[in-house]
This record gives sequence, structure tokens and C-alpha cells, in this order.
Amino acid sequence: MLPVNQHGDLIVACNAVCAFEVVRQMPEDTHILSTKDRPNQLPQVASSSNCRGRTRATTHQQHVALGFAPGHHGEVLQGAFKDQFGRLHRGLVTMPHPHLQAVAWAAETAAPHFSVDPPGKLKVRAAIRRLSVLNPERIRPCTVRLKSNIVDGFGMGASTADVLAALRAVAKLFGLRLNASQYFRIAVEAENASDGTMFSPRTPLVAHREGHVLEMFPRKLPELGLISFNSDPNAPVFTTRIKPARYSPSEIEHFGYLRLLLAKAIAEARLELIGQVASQSAKMNQAHLPQPRFEDVLLLSRSAVGLQVAHSGRMIGILLPPDLPDTDRKVVSVMGGLREIGVVPTFFPRMN
Repeated sequence: MLPVNQHGDLIVACNAVCAFEVVRQMPEDTHILSTKDRPNQLPQVASSSNCRGRTRATTHQQHVALGFAPGHHGEVLQGAFKDQFGRLHRGLVTMPHPHLQAVAWAAETAAPHFSVDPPGKLKVRAAIRRLSVLNPERIRPCTVRLKSNIVDGFGMGASTADVLAALRAVAKLFGLRLNASQYFRIAVEAENASDGTMFSPRTPLVAHREGHVLEMFPRKLPELGLISFNSDPNAPVFTTRIKPARYSPSEIEHFGYLRLLLAKAIAEARLELIGQVASQSAKMNQAHLPQPRFEDVLLLSRSAVGLQVAHSGRMIGILLPPDLPDTDRKVVSVMGGLREIGVVPTFFPRMN
């Protein structure tokens, strides 16, 4: 059985399930583009009416390109950081979540405009239009369908995953090759603030409201286990609707220290340092976006590697060494303690 949150919403499913649901709903005559396909030779889809008056595709195959994008589990570190010239930028380092993913498929259409399904994905539509403006000779009208197992509003990168998956699908459909930095800039323009998940498996410190990388750490985050839960499923947080935190000079100075500590932790793959950075960042964020029962959770995390939060969401994670069995004393103790304070935890033995 797949884990669900307190509302019964699906929050975690394997990537294969998400991809299958998209492919399963495609027309039977759909052809999925491989990396060797040449989209400039796409055949048109002929239509004819059946006896009930509906139109259906006939004769020709419809070429479809797939795009995938990961979600995440909030941040390891978030704050304000100086660039090489001493200028301050809001920045963050996200925690990848391999079980969360958005999938998009894109197909050329005879209509004179872009369409997105579900139609309420306004950020996705804005991102596709921006890609078209940047590449007017390559991008033609197309339709994009999205599927995701990421719940919106709780700090798991749902919007960025939708946007990135759609952009990758449209780019593949029309033979465009974009790098991670280009995807990131378009995503920020469409969302106003975006996560740096397109740089995976590398670990970047990104200026998430500006669209550039402040620092690229030399390695990915070390392997970790995670106990995850939603601290307040009745109170989603939408990044663009909250005021950005105003950090004090002492907080900004401490962010600089945590940045150096994180670089050391990643370079040496030291879990205890990752936990120290994430825990201190979570504590500092409590002054700006309080999480319910935080002190209780902090106490429970003392037997683990550390604690991390979604800095503009409700997800909280207790970090553990990787590959612990669910019968491990620490796992049993933390899971039981979380249930006692009224939350529903999910255990992931390995996160990346």
C-alpha cells in the first residue's frame, strides 16, 4: 500500500506508477519519441468523425515526447547568502526525494495556441510561453498533459516539478537542448520562485527568486534515511503568497557559517554535519514560519542524525543513517513518538 497523508491524499508513489498512469491514458496510436527521433519530421494527425459526432485520430501516429522532473522534501539549508562580490541573495539547498515525481507528455496540435491539462496549471502555461518566446522559430503550438504524485502547498516542489517536466517534454518534442541553468531561469520567471531540482544529482545553493546558482557543491548529498510527516495538513503554504523572511545581521552571519559547514559535510560525506546544518536551519526558520509541535519533534530528533523542514511548507523530516530496518530501535522510537504527538509518519530507509 502506498503511504497517504492525514487527508488520505496520495503523497508517495514509485516513479514507474506515475509514468505508467500517463502512458496508459495516451491514445493507442501514440508514438513516444526516443532521443534519436527527429521532431522536425512529425506527421500531422488526421481526424475523422465517428457516428456519435466525436473526432478521433486515424491513419497517422501522433508523436509524443515525455518529460520527467523530481520533487523534494523541503530544504537542508535556506537563508540569505553573499555572492563573490559581497551582495546578499536569498538562497536554498533542497533535499531530493526520489519517490516524488511529475511526468508530462507533449504533442503538437493543429490549434493556434498552447494548451495544458489540467487547465489550472497557470505556471506551466507561462513557462511554455516563455520557452516559445525564447525559441520562436522552433516551438510550435502543442498540448501538454501532466501527472504528478506531489501534493501542492506543503513544500515538496510540486510547482517546479510540473514546470520542469512540461519544459523538458516540449523541448524534447521540438528538438531543443537546454541545460539546467536555462531551465532554472525559465522556471523562476514562470513561478517567481523555483527550486534547484533540475541540477540533480549535483547539489547547488541556488538564488531561488533570481534564477542563478550561488555555489555548486562538488558532490551530491550523502545517502540518508528519512522519517517524513506533514506538520499541519490543514494549512498549506504557497511561496508566492507569503512575505519573504527578513533576516537579522546575526542570522545572515550564521547562514554563512552553515554554508561552509555544509560544503565540508558534502565533501566528506559526513552525516552528522548534514544533520547539524539542517537542524540549525530548521530552528532559525521557526522564527519566520512556525511549525506546530516543533519543540516536541526537535526533542525526538536528538536520537537521530538531525531534523529538516520545508522552509515554505509543512513537511518535516527526521534524518537517519541510510538502510536502517524498520525494526531498528531509533526508527521504532521516533515513529512511535511522532504518533503520540498526533502526526502520521512515513519511513524511507534511503532517500537518494
